[in-house]
Amino acid sequence: MPCPSDIEEIYEVITALEGAAAARLARLPMEERPVIQLLKAATKEMVDALADSDLPRWTVADEDFHQTLVIESGNSRLMRMAGTVADQLHRARMFTLNLRPLPLHSAGEHAEIIDAIERGDAEAASRSARLHRKHAHDALIPLLLDTIYAISRFSAAAICTTRRLLVLPRCANGNPATMTM
Repeated sequence: MPCPSDIEEIYEVITALEGAAAARLARLPMEERPVIQLLKAATKEMVDALADSDLPRWTVADEDFHQTLVIESGNSRLMRMAGTVADQLHRARMFTLNLRPLPLHSAGEHAEIIDAIERGDAEAASRSARLHRKHAHDALIPLLLDTIYAISRFSAAAICTTRRLLVLPRCANGNPATMTM
């Protein structure tokens, strides 16, 4: 499980990449934007999944939206870079899936991205995609911090009562999983 500082870095990267992908899609000639229907279909599936209170299905549809955005941009380097962080981001999102409030605004934010792409407004598409990822980041990081805090408190109590050393989560760089706000 990536730690909060790892997730901070991952979100910086994915935010920039998806902003670039959305802008690139908006710059395509309209006849080359069949991606709009794919993005709309993924967003509709998210709405339907939330209506059924099916968070795992919502997650699949949400990931489909974001993967489509990147893949259909047609930029192979952007796709490769996004792919390098996708697995880590997926694990963090799955870890917090049942801890977070229902993602009620996500589909609306997706609709804003789609609308900007459909209008051919590259700047608005990029801005909407980046803002959407910022909102996701702002929801995820506090959950990770709270969970790590709870684990460390539990671990400290366990150490005091059992005198056993428990291993706390670590970042990719080997440092303990902490983060200053």
